[in-house]
Amino acid sequence: PYGFAADFFTRAEVDSLPEAPEQARWRSVAEIWSLKESALKAVRLGLGADTRSVQVGARGAPEAGWSQAELELQLPSAP
Repeated sequence: PYGFAADFFTRAEVDSLPEAPEQARWRSVAEIWSLKESALKAVRLGLGADTRSVQVGARGAPEAGWSQAELELQLPSAP
């Protein structure tokens, strides 16, 4: 998962990936990616934007079923 994360995540997000079995790392990667994708789509930038322009954090082991996350979003300045 580190190759994918290095391409699309901020340094802090990559550093937050757990030193754990591979399945746990992939779970964190999936959570971070989902949060990034949702945030970029919510502000109508979509995945055409640099995904490293948004930083999110994984919360650890997910609970069963649906869950929600709160985001504080700082958008890059318009050119």
